[in-house]
Amino acid sequence: MHIQTAFLSLSLLLCTGAFADDPVPDAAAVRRQVDGLIANAPNHRATLGVLQGTMALSISYGAPAWNADDHDACAKFYITTGESLCSAFAGNDAATPAARHILDDLKSAIDRVKQSNDADANAWTMRFVFDKTEAMSQTQADQSARMLALGQMTMARSQFEDAANAFNAATDALHEMEGQPIEGIPPECRYAPIALSDALFGEKKYKDAAAAVEEGLRYVPDLPDAKMDLRKHFADPAIYKLLADDLSTAATNNPKDAGIQMLAGYHQFFTGHPDTAKPFFEKVLELDPKDSGAKRMIEQYDPAHPKPAANPALPPGVGV
Repeated sequence: MHIQTAFLSLSLLLCTGAFADDPVPDAAAVRRQVDGLIANAPNHRATLGVLQGTMALSISYGAPAWNADDHDACAKFYITTGESLCSAFAGNDAATPAARHILDDLKSAIDRVKQSNDADANAWTMRFVFDKTEAMSQTQADQSARMLALGQMTMARSQFEDAANAFNAATDALHEMEGQPIEGIPPECRYAPIALSDALFGEKKYKDAAAAVEEGLRYVPDLPDAKMDLRKHFADPAIYKLLADDLSTAATNNPKDAGIQMLAGYHQFFTGHPDTAKPFFEKVLELDPKDSGAKRMIEQYDPAHPKPAANPALPPGVGV
């Protein structure tokens, strides 16, 4: 049943051949993982990422079950996943447009399998929607990566407004992938908010740039471990120096603005001045004790904080 095709991710294929001997996972354990992703959907709203994550988990059970000749268990697991998704995100505002399209396909597939006792056909019917979701998710990843590359090209010409436009598009595509385990999102896509922060900084939109940093730290939690130099993201060192001086003045003039304090610390930290950066992060936490980005950055100053074995992977074009 499971034939590898060029356009499908190997991890999402119903398995035969080399995967035929994979043990069948515990169905209840995998179901709990699926239910957990649904329950923890960002803003309780379906994205392609939420759907993709639950479907990939379902395949991690269904493929080995199929290869163990339990076609009925495979089909039933897929159907239950489809029913859970349709039930959880039934409201008009409970899904992005792209996710709603997939949910409509799921409803149609479930209606079809309910009229059939053929486990083989039913598994294929459900699996088609799962594979379509994977293909659509890959399209979002490709779009995010292409927009990121376009933004980096315009940053190299100091066209900050155009770069922000491209990085915003990359970040929008990233949002559509959110909801699956973070390791399922390509690193270059997760970097989009960090790149957006650079462009917004270039436009002197400091509060927006700080918000992008906060979001970037959610997607790239190991970023503080990276040996990144923000100055290398700017083609003209003189422009960066003018911007950095202006940000320093803004931080001095706005001591109660947590966003500007966060951005000032971020730029100090990633231009080789961690000691100068620390008071800014401390100020952010004084103003907002729940600020997750500042908490993540301040962890670097804990002697017990583990040091990375290797520099975290950063996308092409990121100075290290």
